[in-house]
Amino acid sequence: MVSFLSMTNSVLTWHVEDLVSDFVWEIEFKLNCKKVVQVLGFRYGNVIVVENTEKMVGLSLSK
Repeated sequence: MVSFLSMTNSVLTWHVEDLVSDFVWEIEFKLNCKKVVQVLGFRYGNVIVVENTEKMVGLSLSK
C-alpha cells in the first residue's frame, strides 16, 4: 500500500507499507534550488533504521 502523507515547505513525504510482511518505508524528499536530499526511514516491527543520502539533481541556475 502506498500513500501520500504531506507536502509542506518543499518537503514531500510518502508512506509505503507491505501489508504481508509489515515492512514500512517512510520516504522524505527535501527540495531546494540545487539538490534533492532524500531521507529514507525504514521500520520493521519495532526496529527503525534511517539512512540519509544526498544527490545532486542539476546545476545551479544562478551564475
